[in-house]
Amino acid sequence: MPVGPAGRKGHQPGMVPSLACVAGGAVERLGTRRGPANYSKIRNMTTTLSAVSNEPGTRAVSQGANSQLIWQIMESAHYFTAQPAGPFTRKPLTVELAGATRHLQTSSGIFSPDGVDKGTAILLSDVPPPAPQGNLLDIGCGWGPIALTLGLMAPHARVYAVDVNERCVTLTNENAAALGLANVTASLPHEVDPAVEFDTIWSNPPIRIGKDELHSLLLNWLPRLAPGGNAWLVVQKNLGSDSLQRWLAAELDASFSVSRESTSKSFRIIRVRKASR
Repeated sequence: MPVGPAGRKGHQPGMVPSLACVAGGAVERLGTRRGPANYSKIRNMTTTLSAVSNEPGTRAVSQGANSQLIWQIMESAHYFTAQPAGPFTRKPLTVELAGATRHLQTSSGIFSPDGVDKGTAILLSDVPPPAPQGNLLDIGCGWGPIALTLGLMAPHARVYAVDVNERCVTLTNENAAALGLANVTASLPHEVDPAVEFDTIWSNPPIRIGKDELHSLLLNWLPRLAPGGNAWLVVQKNLGSDSLQRWLAAELDASFSVSRESTSKSFRIIRVRKASR
């Protein structure tokens, strides 16, 4: 299979990912054309309890003899729109990051608004320290737990945090400022200089955006590892961690190695390493 630019097999110049904003393309694709269509599907979706009993952000609603689950807009639509519905109301959040208590802000309409989710907590506790200098990246930053931890652990590095949700970008920047982390900057994906390479990437990737969109997302960022750099991804086993590992190994070129580094509480840690020159 031919190897295209940036370490990606079979890449054809001019290919446009199906969800360009998620993959680092134009935000307008998601916020206007794709965003409302997908958001409408979420808003109108109802299903049975047995079908989605394991989905996060759901609640039972009694409607006569039938009990249904309605996906809550504010906890699901962040994958699909740059501007979540509902008011952007900040509320205090107290969490443990990098070994100390941190007083931050959060809001509805983002991923895991009430604290550090289980997968992210495993990533933060199980992976080795990031590169002490250079460029570090958090893909899908939410309110900032990964990016802030990177900034706290590597004060001499520059930390990039990206998210398609503008509310997440704002919260991560505000939380970084509250902690005095001038080395942390959150932005929309297309705002990151495409020439920047990363020495460390940490991510709890948004698996539920769908396979095609997830693949586009990862193939936009992982090939931008600097030589000798490492990416660490946390993925739940029952959401396809093993198949994702195999796909990455097949898709990335020979300068990359992909391995399963650990398993903890139903989550896998996947490591992607770019060979040194």
